[in-house]
Amino acid sequence: MGGAFAQLLQHFNTTVEDYTAIFTSGCTAALKLVAEAFPWVPESVGEPGSRFCYLTDSHTSVVGMRGITAAMNVSSVPVKPAEMVPRTREVGAEGLACQTPLLFCYPAQSNFSGTKYPLAWIEEIKSGKLRPIDVPGKWFVLLDAASFVSTSPLDLSAHPADFVPVSFYKMFGFPTGLGALLVKNEIASQLRKTYFGGGTAAAYLAGKDFYSPRRLIAER
Repeated sequence: MGGAFAQLLQHFNTTVEDYTAIFTSGCTAALKLVAEAFPWVPESVGEPGSRFCYLTDSHTSVVGMRGITAAMNVSSVPVKPAEMVPRTREVGAEGLACQTPLLFCYPAQSNFSGTKYPLAWIEEIKSGKLRPIDVPGKWFVLLDAASFVSTSPLDLSAHPADFVPVSFYKMFGFPTGLGALLVKNEIASQLRKTYFGGGTAAAYLAGKDFYSPRRLIAER
């Protein structure tokens, strides 16, 4: 299995030093996993909460993530492509210090129109040069690459998105029902998966609230 992970990451010009590969049943399952495990901070009085932002030209399964975030009391904000422009307002010291996690999702290539969106947005958003909305916090980027990688190479060493869901049948023509979520190691340790089953637990007690996950993120 380790060899398969390494070959998959090599295909995207990255390594296990920077990314973790998690096999899923496809792109939709990968997106659902991010929605469930992302370290959201719910809205509270006097405290800024997380935001789930997505480009309006996104895949159905990306938009569907808002159902999960709503249940966690996290606001969803649709962003039109025309609104993706550099923000001129300076971020104050409070905004720079705020570490509330914010997530922006967009497709490298639209499933509907075939439009390709700039991969440069990844670094611009993470560096603060480009902000989908003006809220304090730390931005993470999910790049929906399922359509894009079917015809174009994706170099994650040059465009290091935090989350990259893919479907193998769109890349290779087979097999169906298999895909992956590539997760940057910087955020992988912060993911909070609540359900465990099968061989995903290192140890647990049935009679007490004790559970220890497996060491590797991909095994959880």
